[in-house]
Amino acid sequence: MRRLTTALLAVVVLTLTGMSPNRSTQAVAQEENTVAATRVIASGPAFPVFDATLYLDKPDLEQLHGLPKLRTHGRLWPRGADDSEPDRTRIVAALSRIPRNDLFFMDIEHWPVNGDPADVQDTIRKYNLVTRWIREARPDLTFGYYGIPPVRDYWRAIKPRDSRQYQAWAAENDALQPMIRDVDVIYPSLYTFYDDPEGWVKYAEVNIREARKYGKPVYPFLWPQYHDSHKELKYHFIDGDFWRIQLETCLKHADGVVIWGGWTDPEGNRLKWDPTIPWWRATLATMAENGERLVNPNAEVR
Repeated sequence: MRRLTTALLAVVVLTLTGMSPNRSTQAVAQEENTVAATRVIASGPAFPVFDATLYLDKPDLEQLHGLPKLRTHGRLWPRGADDSEPDRTRIVAALSRIPRNDLFFMDIEHWPVNGDPADVQDTIRKYNLVTRWIREARPDLTFGYYGIPPVRDYWRAIKPRDSRQYQAWAAENDALQPMIRDVDVIYPSLYTFYDDPEGWVKYAEVNIREARKYGKPVYPFLWPQYHDSHKELKYHFIDGDFWRIQLETCLKHADGVVIWGGWTDPEGNRLKWDPTIPWWRATLATMAENGERLVNPNAEVR
């Protein structure tokens, strides 16, 4: 089994020396593009486990357990504003919270990624604008878009590969390839819709396989609660055994994993950090069993 470590992603930093002070702006831009193009996302067997959780009173999981933070941007549109088009000024301003040379994810979920081909092409145009603006403003950053591609569709994804439904879903994923040409990472969403570990594993394996077609590192998002689309189970925590299955599936097929969550419980309350909850204990156990011991056995678990 691959070693599970939480090593930060490697980023190649190129120092340009011996430059003429009269070099053109175009030449500088070309060199910056070359730096971005030669960025190395990961090497060797390292399997990063990223913390993108939102729990109140959460300790520093990177310091305590080696889970590097995965950040995202600030608000991209004012409340109630027209969000049908990206706003360059706000996109660039939202990046100010991202440290230099960091890995992060963009979270834009409301533009259609399937359906009417004209709408999908317009979505691709908008994502490509955002990507270009990020590259121009912050060529030091490494990023991808949360949740796409692949298109999130549980039932079509688990159909037989020769079925009409599966092939239509795969074609929708292929159509999105132009929007991820210039990103660094694919972040498929593998949230839990049903209390069905076997079905989830099939869904996850198929989505990771689709994500691999783009030739980028694949870091799935996992959420230790049931998705809010399930009327009875929404926001309830997944049991520890099921969570371990999810982590181990990603360890087997993906390049890393992102843990998200902490927003709300079934009653709508913000969640506080609980180090005794089964999903977190299962996380620590899985990490310890699959590589270097990331949890200091002499440290108090907080």
